[in-house]
Amino acid sequence: MKSYRFILLPLIGLLFGQLAHALEFTDVTAAAGIDHVFDQDVANLDSDLEHPVMTGGAVAEDFNGDGWIDLFVLQGGTSPNLLYINQQDGTFVEEAVSRGAGQTGRHTAACGADYDSDGDIDLMVVNAVTGGHLLLTNDGTGHFSLDTTQFPEPVMRNSSASWADVNGDGLLDLAVGAWNDVGGGELRQEGDISIYRNQGAGSFAAYQKLAGRWNYVPHFADLNGDGWVDLLAVADFNQTKWYFNNGSGVFLPGGSSDIENGMGVATGDPDNDGDLDIFMTAIRDENVDPSVIQTGGTGTSGNRFLRNTGDGEFVDETTSAGVRDGYWGWGAVFGDFDNDGDEDLYHVNGWPAYIVDEPYAGTPSVLFQNDGSAVFSEVAASSGDAADTGQGRCVVSFDYDNDGDLDLFIVNNSEVEPLTGGNFNVNPGQPVLLRNDTLNAGNWLKVRVEGSAPYHSHGMGARIHCSLPSKNQMREINASSNYNGHGPYRIAHFGAGTDLEFDRVRVAFPGGQEVWMDDVAVNQEIVIHSPKATATATQVDPADS
Repeated sequence: MKSYRFILLPLIGLLFGQLAHALEFTDVTAAAGIDHVFDQDVANLDSDLEHPVMTGGAVAEDFNGDGWIDLFVLQGGTSPNLLYINQQDGTFVEEAVSRGAGQTGRHTAACGADYDSDGDIDLMVVNAVTGGHLLLTNDGTGHFSLDTTQFPEPVMRNSSASWADVNGDGLLDLAVGAWNDVGGGELRQEGDISIYRNQGAGSFAAYQKLAGRWNYVPHFADLNGDGWVDLLAVADFNQTKWYFNNGSGVFLPGGSSDIENGMGVATGDPDNDGDLDIFMTAIRDENVDPSVIQTGGTGTSGNRFLRNTGDGEFVDETTSAGVRDGYWGWGAVFGDFDNDGDEDLYHVNGWPAYIVDEPYAGTPSVLFQNDGSAVFSEVAASSGDAADTGQGRCVVSFDYDNDGDLDLFIVNNSEVEPLTGGNFNVNPGQPVLLRNDTLNAGNWLKVRVEGSAPYHSHGMGARIHCSLPSKNQMREINASSNYNGHGPYRIAHFGAGTDLEFDRVRVAFPGGQEVWMDDVAVNQEIVIHSPKATATATQVDPADS
């Protein structure tokens, strides 16, 4: 195994002192120029009561390559999808149609990654009820060309999609889920997860289907730490399970969870022990004993936190972690929101009152703050505008203003009320951009990977380990959906607390090779190249952080 060592000169003038850990988020949606409302698929509400109110997705990524994260946002009805280009001053300008990304249709979810390894971020958009899903190829400037021939399946009540290099050839493959039963009527079909292998030159081939039912999110992550991405299939009605990669890109049954209604998912390392733990959102009725697991129907025992024992085996520590209660949960994300060196957790929720009797309309999003040992406290109500009460479906975390802390973007579906004669009153959902304004937050570091063959261009699947005197942290580079979308998770974000440098930043690539850098100053973004390459760094003035 070869290793490479690079040393950066430390920054001077870093801010330090005792940290206050009170999280604070401010709603800056209007000020940032995000002015749309969610276009609900009203025409199909009568014939398909549930699926249209599950939709709403987004991808946060740097689509035009200027170093600032943009927002691609889906619409659900007749309005075109949206592409907000970051203006580098705290605002966005919507340019989807002029950039070739303003398609219309019943779109459920999106995922973004460099599938053709040319250095820019492409997009895949999931159609809700047909095949011919959208592949949008970036020309490098944030302009896109459309192909609807690569992904013909699944074809009914389709859900989320995720990218990963499943066979180690440096090219990103794709998984697409569907929220369906097996048989049972016009709107039902076999709810397989369809996996497509990237053949290069913009061509994909179907090569594996994972038989399952009611899939919401196919989420790629290396669950057993063997260097190969596995697949977590988060699903409704007691159907959640995961599959291990056999080392050649074929997925074999691995395990399952007793979660009754798995909705959204986040994988991360909130206990800083070097492996990936699993958090899944679900439905919680606090009047029901959580130890009573319901089989079929709407179970209400709540979220799940599964701690990894290090080899792909998991222990349910939901209750002791304090993350069970999240109402009717959907999208979720881990992130070190206070930059103290451990990952916190945020998730959105909601469900129309006319579909179920339980009161899940107007429930607040939840923010779980980590105490450093993967024990969490729910603090949304005391964290500024974090407790959004919209019909939250997708949430992504990203540093939109490049100040070193993680912000949040929420996609809210609409509030829907049935009227007589098959009509509906629709109150369009409002998007929410939450700027992280946490005072005295800790120092930070961002790490990106640039790879050359046989590695993916952005190092997908690599693990980044950052060492501080008091703790070690790990992030896995990915382009996996949390529910209907994701953030720029090819950029690993680390908090450092009051520490002024990381002792070591180490990148472990799939296949076993490693690159490391020692004595890395905080409050900057660094780029580490795959083995036999060089490393570069961009320093940030702490006064601008």
